[in-house]
Amino acid sequence: MLKPSLRTRYRYILFEVIGEKVEEPEKMVYKELINLVGKIGAAEMGIKVMSKNNKFFIKVERDYLNIVRGIIPLIKQLGNYKARPLILKTSGTIKKTVI
Repeated sequence: MLKPSLRTRYRYILFEVIGEKVEEPEKMVYKELINLVGKIGAAEMGIKVMSKNNKFFIKVERDYLNIVRGIIPLIKQLGNYKARPLILKTSGTIKKTVI
């Protein structure tokens, strides 16, 4: 068992998709993040996109939070849809992130 000081810490980014209505926005945002940072980069950053109660979250390792926050505005469209993610809030837990 790992000591708490050695455990990986995560942060959660709450976002919404603005623009055209997108089917499965979690998958589309994840694909766009993969296009920008690559599969190895996404694995290293611990990126995971999920939803809970119609809210969308990106789970990322604490050390890479600012990098991911800088990458998200670069996404101009999701697949063939003219829609993009907009960051609403960042927090250490999902519970605190929900508005």
